[in-house]
Amino acid sequence: MMEKRIQFYKIEACLLLVCFIFFGWMQTQPVQAADTDDSNFSLTAVKGTDQTENVDYFKFSPVLGKEYPLTLQITNNNDSSLELGVAVSTATTSASGLIYKEEPGHLIKKKYQLAQYVKLNQNTVTIPAKTTQEISFTLKIPENSQLSGDLIGGITVYKTSKASGNKNTVQIQSQVEKVKVIYLQLSSQPEKTELTYTNFQVGSHTGASGLEFQLTNTQPLLRNSDEATYKIIDSEETTVASGKIKTFQMAPMSNVWLQPSLEKSATLKSGTYQFILTKTDGRVIKKTFKINSAEIKKLKENKSIVKVNVIPKWLIGLLVVLIILVLASISLLIMNHFKHKKTSKKL
Repeated sequence: MMEKRIQFYKIEACLLLVCFIFFGWMQTQPVQAADTDDSNFSLTAVKGTDQTENVDYFKFSPVLGKEYPLTLQITNNNDSSLELGVAVSTATTSASGLIYKEEPGHLIKKKYQLAQYVKLNQNTVTIPAKTTQEISFTLKIPENSQLSGDLIGGITVYKTSKASGNKNTVQIQSQVEKVKVIYLQLSSQPEKTELTYTNFQVGSHTGASGLEFQLTNTQPLLRNSDEATYKIIDSEETTVASGKIKTFQMAPMSNVWLQPSLEKSATLKSGTYQFILTKTDGRVIKKTFKINSAEIKKLKENKSIVKVNVIPKWLIGLLVVLIILVLASISLLIMNHFKHKKTSKKL
């Protein structure tokens, strides 16, 4: 009897070992480490005569029609050479603040895209190990551009690399980006107006399906978002969402999608809703909007898809192994039980 128990424990231990090996294999796919640290480079703005402010980026008030030659230094801190890409980017807005994109999709007016006014002399650069190299470019805003306020963007220097694994793994392309900001303050500066809250709907602009709205800076000025609390109530005055908006920077002429936090017990349904925003100075903004049945149906469909997709394959595999382990253990117990009964009858 003791030998059978030992055998049972051995089988169970083997199954557990297989389970942990499988789990570890799925979590740690072999990836070759790169010889060069792609992020180990730095950018320095070479100040021109028009830049008087003591900042580590390009900031000045350009004269319309005048061409400005500018220089950026790139330092490679690696022990091997580094091949980098160079592009012009424009500031746009995310829920956490400014981000820089070559194609800023959230600009209200395309004439505030910096790439229209900057000419690069090169799009790639190879920098030897432990050296600094300069790249030059020119900036010119036409006299008839009719621009006012602020124009913000930068020179983006990036390194694209692939992490290679075995034949069973997917090659992942990653990109390290660094931006040296260009902040232009034009001579004509408009007065500030209120930020706008619009386009309340069910959507997935934020990456997750749910209730969302758009916050817009309609002026060509670098702004801070409102610091405020909000709530959304339905037609029965039941609060379905509430939260805080913390202040963050908004690029000129840009907008951003925000997703309010739904209450745990809240269920969205078709009908009329009201958005109530209370600023820190006590001012209140109210917006009424509607959600139709088609939006609710789409939301439910998207959520069901998300729920299916978020289950990782390694977890499914682990559950299968655990089920096999449990079934094997039950089978062994039943077999031992019947063998023990037969032995007892013989005695």
